[in-house]
Amino acid sequence: MLTALAVGCDLVCRLGLALEEDPATHGWYPPAILQPFGAAAGAARVLGLDDAVTLDALSLTLAQVTGTAEMTTGARSLVRGVRDGFGAHAGVLAAQLASHGVHGFDRPFEGDVGLFALYAGGLSRGEVLLDQLGERFEGAHLGYKLWPSCRGTHAAIAASLELRERGIVAETITDIVVVGSSLNRMLCEPREQRIAPRTAIDAKFSLPFTVARAIVHGTVGLDAFSAESLADPQVRQVAARVRYAVDENDGPGAATRCRLELTTDGGDTHRIVVDAAPGGAGTPMSDEVLEAKFRANAAHSVVPLTAGAIDAIVAAVASLDQSADVGHDLLDLLRADV
Repeated sequence: MLTALAVGCDLVCRLGLALEEDPATHGWYPPAILQPFGAAAGAARVLGLDDAVTLDALSLTLAQVTGTAEMTTGARSLVRGVRDGFGAHAGVLAAQLASHGVHGFDRPFEGDVGLFALYAGGLSRGEVLLDQLGERFEGAHLGYKLWPSCRGTHAAIAASLELRERGIVAETITDIVVVGSSLNRMLCEPREQRIAPRTAIDAKFSLPFTVARAIVHGTVGLDAFSAESLADPQVRQVAARVRYAVDENDGPGAATRCRLELTTDGGDTHRIVVDAAPGGAGTPMSDEVLEAKFRANAAHSVVPLTAGAIDAIVAAVASLDQSADVGHDLLDLLRADV
């Protein structure tokens, strides 16, 4: 199980790193396209498939994947909230079909009309797929999100929380300027939609809303995106005072850093620079913070979990390397009350 997770994550990262051309330039949404192959590789490992059958699984995955960037537009869209479920289903189904003798094709990635040709103009760095394969795992360079919103909002959330800790009161704020990457400007546009988001997914991609929520309430958890929270008048008032400016040093890594400049009604100006959003590979969360995040998120489970069930899940994850039956020791806990 652990090897399957490591292998699946590594493959998705390598596919992304191998692309010379961003599929997004052609209107595709890369996460939804690449992630299913990780699910297929992980499922193939769990099922014990050999090389040839695993190749079948990967090609059967290509026959199912797609992902239009259209999902990122429109205030009503909830597709980003379920896209990973589509990919997981496609990858697992592909591995199951392959295990039952459904043959695929030989070049799902590098073929004349394979993944790279279809989604990235045929341009790829194939050596990235094989370099130190099985020795270096790219998943080790990933980070976990501290807050359940777009990664581009995290540096600004961190800055906002720091200002709140310094004693800044929401009612005194007259102006907030977030200075960051040109890529993150979309998190402030269209302005009215970002100031007063109507859906949770829209709010998660709003710098004005997440900054205001952090300053007003000091937290940006899942409960920040409930219907009641979206209508919070004080959050909306502060959000309306948020403006965006592109960093003059815009470039690699700029999407995860920002400068926040806040002005109060007394004329005081406060400036916070966050060089790297917390939770990234260079600024990882501790195990304790990760556990606290899981416990907070588990409270929102559609299948209600008791405190005892949550404790059992935490303990099972901590000892997963010693489990003789992951289905019994962990997965059953996610399906039933304890």
